[in-house]
Amino acid sequence: RVLLQAAAGELVQLLRSDPAAGAAAAHLHRALAEEAAAGAWRAWLRAGDLLALGGRPGPALGRLLRRLEDEQLAGRLASRDEALAQAARWLAEEAGGAPGSAR
Repeated sequence: RVLLQAAAGELVQLLRSDPAAGAAAAHLHRALAEEAAAGAWRAWLRAGDLLALGGRPGPALGRLLRRLEDEQLAGRLASRDEALAQAARWLAEEAGGAPGSAR
């Protein structure tokens, strides 16, 4: 998420100017360049998707969205469909029922 921030490029350049930063600064610079080449990152799911699955508005819904975004960024979700399936499972767990039955 840090590399998604508007000032990330400036921060990485500042870090690269510090000789003590070494390989870590070079790694961040490469990661930032890869992110820029890939284009703007977009979360696969939005609050409306979770509401359609039976989620209820509120802080818990926001936490679930953040968790799904983290999973997507970490590469543990491979597609929007997979994210929807995981969201349905987590919503069902919160509701104490089977996937797809959360209300």
